[in-house]
Amino acid sequence: MKKLRNVLIVLLFISSFQKAFSQEKAFIDEFKVNAGYMLLKSDFGQRGNLQANLNNAGIFLDAKVYFNILSQNYLVKSEFAEHLKFSVGINMGYSKLNHYGAYVEANNHFATMLKAMHGKVFFGGMSINSELHLRSTYRFDDATYLYGFDKFDPYAGIGFGYYYYKPTVTSDLGDINTDPTIVPSSYVGRIYNKSGFVPTIDFNAGIRYRYNDMFQFDLNADWKYFVSDKVDGLVPNLDANKYNDWVFTPSFGIVYFLFTKNF
Repeated sequence: MKKLRNVLIVLLFISSFQKAFSQEKAFIDEFKVNAGYMLLKSDFGQRGNLQANLNNAGIFLDAKVYFNILSQNYLVKSEFAEHLKFSVGINMGYSKLNHYGAYVEANNHFATMLKAMHGKVFFGGMSINSELHLRSTYRFDDATYLYGFDKFDPYAGIGFGYYYYKPTVTSDLGDINTDPTIVPSSYVGRIYNKSGFVPTIDFNAGIRYRYNDMFQFDLNADWKYFVSDKVDGLVPNLDANKYNDWVFTPSFGIVYFLFTKNF
């Protein structure tokens, strides 16, 4: 039943992607590719520790196609609609994880066990997003009041996704899957070296710069909230473990217009 549910969700994404190509009132006219850092907020490292956040960073790749609810014949006549974009994307991330912070720096057996723990996590899947842009999706001359910065287009968006994830947690002290004595008691029975699927709630914001009629540069920050705490493979029985895993991904990309617009 669980596998059937995962298949149905994937088919829903594929169906949405096909609609973007075939629907008369919504046509694809942009393709964007971004690459950047993946800052995974996980159970590796002390909560709020800057070293843990920076050293556990990984890589993130994202590819999206955009389509507008405005047709070429303007069947949808709305000034608001001119600033709205929808996208279907495929993205993935990978990061190596270690413990950092005061608990690791202590001189005791608890710290030794934490130092010996290492993790890796991969996730990949599809997302559907809506973005509200300051500039019209068809014209760049409708916001020249921005002190002459007529080539810049700030935006913000919201969406959801569905991802496959695969964590791997190991220890230098032995087999972490069979020997509970090599991990702190709060981690015993709470290490999940199992892959799975998880939905996400996505928020993003960024700014585009128009290079010419065919290309734009994109600076984007994306925040994905996983509806699970098992993405990193750890669910320790600690007071600090209050939230699910999430990931912040600042990235840089290039937008290519499939059809020349009348900027």
